[in-house]
Amino acid sequence: MITESETLEAEASVSIPSPRELGTDGINVGGNTVTQATEHLPEDQRLLVRWLHTTARNKRWSWEELSRYSKLSSTVLYRIWHDKYRYDKTQANAGERVPLDGVCDKIARFKRVLESREAIVSTGFVETSVWEKVDFICKRAFTRQKIGIIYGESQVGKTTCLREHERRNDHGQTTYVEMPPSAGVQLMTKHIAAALHVATGTCFEHLLDDVTHALDGSKLLMIDEVHRVFTTYLKTSVMRCLDVLRYLHDRTQCGLVLCGTNVFRDELKQGQFFQYLKQLRRRGLYELQLAAVPPREDLDAVAQKFGLDPADGEAEDLVLQIAKTDGLGKYIIRLTDAAELAAKKKQPLTWQHFVRTHRLIEAMAIEHKEA
Repeated sequence: MITESETLEAEASVSIPSPRELGTDGINVGGNTVTQATEHLPEDQRLLVRWLHTTARNKRWSWEELSRYSKLSSTVLYRIWHDKYRYDKTQANAGERVPLDGVCDKIARFKRVLESREAIVSTGFVETSVWEKVDFICKRAFTRQKIGIIYGESQVGKTTCLREHERRNDHGQTTYVEMPPSAGVQLMTKHIAAALHVATGTCFEHLLDDVTHALDGSKLLMIDEVHRVFTTYLKTSVMRCLDVLRYLHDRTQCGLVLCGTNVFRDELKQGQFFQYLKQLRRRGLYELQLAAVPPREDLDAVAQKFGLDPADGEAEDLVLQIAKTDGLGKYIIRLTDAAELAAKKKQPLTWQHFVRTHRLIEAMAIEHKEA
């Protein structure tokens, strides 16, 4: 009968770096390696093992830090992440995988502790109607393994909601990627690879293969600012980028969310790539068109986050004007500026601070133009 202690420290059947060799160096095990190494695990164990890997990579822990925080041997984790955690040749079941029950119990305990600590820090996020819609599309794309597409003007809260969805869902299961400006297919793929913790210093063919191996049907990939693809001057580049996104979904059956401004919507539905993009649309889409102007209930919800009742009078007129012309983003910035003004004066925040701050900033803009 093998004890839990013996199980956790069982020797691998291949050469494995020692804890001293792993030492204080950063963790360089790729997301593609971990995804492939954990495919055989039960879902609950697979999620825990992948969560620990992605958390460690996101926080840039060394092997030493990972071992200290998680209370698990770095050598054991290295073996698990390479699917080399096996009984050695001196044991009756030599070469077989060592059960991960004890390891996963420790990971689960560590996960609960870490999440409870991080929950103390408020993100300042407001659950608006935009959040409810974006979250719904992301969840549907994930559970149905389909493609979700989100369109909307800038500053309506798309990016904030996507990042919040990633934050609320298990690390290693949901990945957010921002499309780089004027992206070609290689740069786009490198950004996706980096977000998945896949090494990017290989040729494009190997890179694409590694990215594919880092994804599977248990994951959601969210690509933001997709409209940037259409700003490239090369038509073939646009088609290659879209081909890669379609290829990743087809090969891995991961959930895929594509988010962009209405430029993306127009290109998808009536632009020069309309016929080409039909293949993307036929894969079964969940589409979301966000309103250009945030609804009043969202404006009031944001105000409540700042400790304010719904605006009225002059403040209400300004709030509605800013929301209509500049969106939710600028409205939140103005409230933040007002809160800073109130703090400097050691006063509770009021709508008068908001009006005063807005007038000051607008006056500065006029003076700058006249100068």
